[in-house]
Amino acid sequence: MFGVGPVIAATVLGDTPDVSRFATEEIAHKHSQGHASYQRKVAEGKTPAEARWALRRKISNAIWTELQADARTRATGGSDPT
Repeated sequence: MFGVGPVIAATVLGDTPDVSRFATEEIAHKHSQGHASYQRKVAEGKTPAEARWALRRKISNAIWTELQADARTRATGGSDPT
């Protein structure tokens, strides 16, 4: 992923219980939230590539939100949430 260095990549991989949380695997699992999101985008008229891009963006937004929450917790002197 552009802009993600080795430390952030290792953090994300270390905090990810399994690869089913990533876009291509999410699409393959018929009963996952990612598959539903992908199908919704295709039904809206997006191409499969656009639908995958939207799902990847949704996942990256979730990762960003978690990283920001961790940073806020550390900045306020709270305990590490992991």
